Amino acid sequence: MKMNILSSKDYKKMPWKNGTGTTTEIAIYPPDSTLNANNFIWRLSSAEISESGDFSEFSDCNRSLIISSGNGVRLIFSDTEKTLLAGEIFNFDGSKKIHCVLIDGKVHDIGLITKKDQVHAEFQLLEKNLKEYKLQAGTHIILPVTGKVKVETTTGACKLENLSTAMLITQSTENISIEVVGIAKCLLISIFDKNECSL
Repeated sequence: MKMNILSSKDYKKMPWKNGTGTTTEIAIYPPDSTLNANNFIWRLSSAEISESGDFSEFSDCNRSLIISSGNGVRLIFSDTEKTLLAGEIFNFDGSKKIHCVLIDGKVHDIGLITKKDQVHAEFQLLEKNLKEYKLQAGTHIILPVTGKVKVETTTGACKLENLSTAMLITQSTENISIEVVGIAKCLLISIFDKNECSL
């Protein structure tokens, strides 16, 4: 298992793809890929949505979104709509045209974009401890949404606070423990290669 710890100094702030807001890129794979070049396999980011508007479109991608703070949003599609409140996770097709309406003031979100034909991802929002949790081969991201968490693996341990991220790369099944401190909430994101190759 390989573990990398990222902090806010490692993140990159940049405009949204459609230019109507800004996003903070937490991690991207491959590391030398970019959003503009569209040569990434996956990209994790956080953004502040301060006004209603359209989401960027990503025609060859799946997207997962969680509202990390604020009162939530309404996502309006051409044929339906979805109310997304804080702490809820929503998976959707990146090719869809979406208009985002703030429910009551600005929100912050955390979002993952993945290429449909290369990887699939699983999101979990943890509010309780995980003991001896088995990670399958892949890339796993642990990101506190609020508060602090402690992570123990077979190769070491770390403490994470809001704005810090642990990235674990596993070649086979590995055990980890995640301790959620107090009223903290933590995202566990697992990304798996559809061709069953190591990321």
